[in-house]
Amino acid sequence: KNKKQESFSVTPQQRVEVLHRHRLTERLVDEKERQIITGISRSTWWRLEQEKRVPLSRKIDIKRRYLLSELLYFLEQE
Repeated sequence: KNKKQESFSVTPQQRVEVLHRHRLTERLVDEKERQIITGISRSTWWRLEQEKRVPLSRKIDIKRRYLLSELLYFLEQE
């Protein structure tokens, strides 16, 4: 397959729908929990982030956090 890789993105509607499917509410997830949820190591995730193939973290104060809905949507797309 010669499919061009696009940047990972999730619309607000997709966020709402994925949380509804999993019966969860939106929250911020830290790196340790991100690894548990996705099963992807920190170094591999960093590489995928550089390629814009995974949800990007957000800087909250001095820490990096992920939206739970984006992680769930990412897993559903795999």
